[in-house]
Amino acid sequence: MMLASKDHQPAFLKATPALQQFIFAMVADPVRATETTTAILQFLGQRAHPDWLANELGLIS
Repeated sequence: MMLASKDHQPAFLKATPALQQFIFAMVADPVRATETTTAILQFLGQRAHPDWLANELGLIS
């Protein structure tokens, strides 16, 4: 699990442009699309950090 967590951040960064494009396609209002994109990327970005789950659950070895 610890080894796999190291791949989360790069995968998130790779998927970010496609996710942004998808959100802007689904949310017609550009201001709302920007707000929605920011909120989603912040939420997912925090969880893409390799130590996020360990910080939530305690040290996993």
